[in-house]
Amino acid sequence: MLGLICAAALGLRVIPPWGEVFRDGRVVFAENDPWIHVRSAENIAAHWPLPSWFDPYRLAPGGQWNHAPLMDVAIAAIALATPVPLEVVAAWFPAVCGALVPIPLFFLTRRLFGTPEALLAAMLIAILPGSFLRRSLLGVADHHVMEVLFAVMTLLFLARALEMGRDREAVLAGLMLGLYQLSWARGAFLLLILIAWAMIEIAAGSRVARLLAIAFGVALLITAPVAVHIPSMHLSGGLLLGGTAAFLVAERMPRKAVLPFAALLLGAALLASPDLLQQLRRFLPEGGPATIGEVKPFLMVQDRLSLRPLWLELTTASLLAPIGFVLAAREWTPARRLLMVWSLAVTAATMLQGRFAYYMAAAAAVFAAVGAVRLLWRELHRAVAVAAVAAIVIYPNLFRAQATASGPLYGPPAAWLQVLDWIRVQTPEPFGSAEAYFERFTNRNAPEADYSIMAASEYGWWISRIARRPPATNPTHVAVREAAAFYTATTEEEAVAILAARKSRYVIVDRSFPMTIAGAGRIMSSQLEPMAIWAGKDPSRFYELVWENGRPLFLYHPDYYRTMGVRLFGYDGKAWTPAHSSWAVAVDGAKNLLERRLFATYEEAAAFVEREPGRWRLVGLHPIQSSVPLEPLSRFSRVHASDNHAVKLYVVK
Repeated sequence: MLGLICAAALGLRVIPPWGEVFRDGRVVFAENDPWIHVRSAENIAAHWPLPSWFDPYRLAPGGQWNHAPLMDVAIAAIALATPVPLEVVAAWFPAVCGALVPIPLFFLTRRLFGTPEALLAAMLIAILPGSFLRRSLLGVADHHVMEVLFAVMTLLFLARALEMGRDREAVLAGLMLGLYQLSWARGAFLLLILIAWAMIEIAAGSRVARLLAIAFGVALLITAPVAVHIPSMHLSGGLLLGGTAAFLVAERMPRKAVLPFAALLLGAALLASPDLLQQLRRFLPEGGPATIGEVKPFLMVQDRLSLRPLWLELTTASLLAPIGFVLAAREWTPARRLLMVWSLAVTAATMLQGRFAYYMAAAAAVFAAVGAVRLLWRELHRAVAVAAVAAIVIYPNLFRAQATASGPLYGPPAAWLQVLDWIRVQTPEPFGSAEAYFERFTNRNAPEADYSIMAASEYGWWISRIARRPPATNPTHVAVREAAAFYTATTEEEAVAILAARKSRYVIVDRSFPMTIAGAGRIMSSQLEPMAIWAGKDPSRFYELVWENGRPLFLYHPDYYRTMGVRLFGYDGKAWTPAHSSWAVAVDGAKNLLERRLFATYEEAAAFVEREPGRWRLVGLHPIQSSVPLEPLSRFSRVHASDNHAVKLYVVK
């Protein structure tokens, strides 16, 4: 039965997205992060088995540290050991990992609750239609599904160690915990949960310190050789070492002193480790970081509280999981408390930032299965129970899961691929030779790029992998403020100065910056709003939302048309003289449009507004027909564009 569940999980993750991933004779990975993982795997394969600790292709001009390498090493190893091309291995990797997660989840649930609960939990994690499924689809070659796999395996072996009291199980738990850390550089998330749970257990008198110390010690031995080379893993190494010592010390203390001791340790860690404090602050982002979709609170939809995301993520499991959690809490054991503390922590993390929903799915699958079995399977006639479980637990997920798996993967569209392919062939090598792409680098021997390519941060990994050129910013949001300042700059002098500081010789603009006719009236309908926020500028300087007869309408202020993003994409940097595109509008304090007048020329509109400046303002109502004159840009020359002109490339003179 478990084998059938895994096979069904694999089919769900592979078949629907197949045509989108394997198209036009190439592998098109999803979204952003998979591209840098493939770049890293290619680099590792060239000098197996050692990864590059530092990568000049990630960011220019100075390069950037790589992150935890386990997934990239595994992809490279499989590609070297088999005749399967590396890109194909990378595309399949997340789907296979996702199909394997039901196995440890089954054994964890069976050990703690029973076989019926275990089978149902495995079924649920295979078909839940939310983030876990999206993260484990074909082509989504990111490390998040590995996080879930190794996190659940860590919990499984810790539960076995707690119930069996055997050091061997603790060693296996430490092995899984170490692999988890090597999968995600910010794996301190799981470590903090385990430390908090362990301190509670020790304070309650449970004899868990030795087992946890063994697990943490083994994990430290596994991760230390890598962590010493990668700054983003230093926090995990410190927590593993400090946690091991804290467990052994706390066990010898009076029980009443354990929790104050733990609080003291946390305070000391926050003072001694700015990185830990920074990671905790990331749960409450402000300014530019708050514009990133995955870090927004899970239940907030357009700045309003809504339960709809929870239903879309878990369907009926969102109702059954709390019931199962309460029922499970009636029988306390250290192993159950471990699972419950972890589940509460990942759920709370998800509520703060929706990005952690793939963890919540695993927790919900377990407790929804417990709730369903206790309420239905054990209380109803077997045939009725089977029908009830199928109708209430399984059926609501099937069609939503199919829709999720068939949905867009948001990889680079054809227009972007055309431009990036052109850049790779037609632009100079930034490090002197194309072979530099496969060289092994440390921060000491990495060369500095001759130039970078300026683009919005989310496109950085596409540039690194497809164009094989270093971007001026990337999805880690290093230098994102400089990029945002460039695209929202309203003078050529300001824009060129920013490009010079980032050594940017080329600039990419696409249709995501200026607003489209279809997007007008919708908040966050273009790149301009988040870029303005990242740059520390008020978006209302560029446009504002008003209401006309109850319908939303955007007013485009003169500085909107003067931004580099709009001038390069909408006007190719050429001059513009308004003709029947300059409006004078009157708006009340409630943002209601009272009146609007169209003028044949800008001069007529400006003269009219000057007569009553307190009542009228000069705006445009069309996103790509400026209401003000635009001078030609002298330092930018378009050198290439996609066939549909959705993506354009400029060289800076």
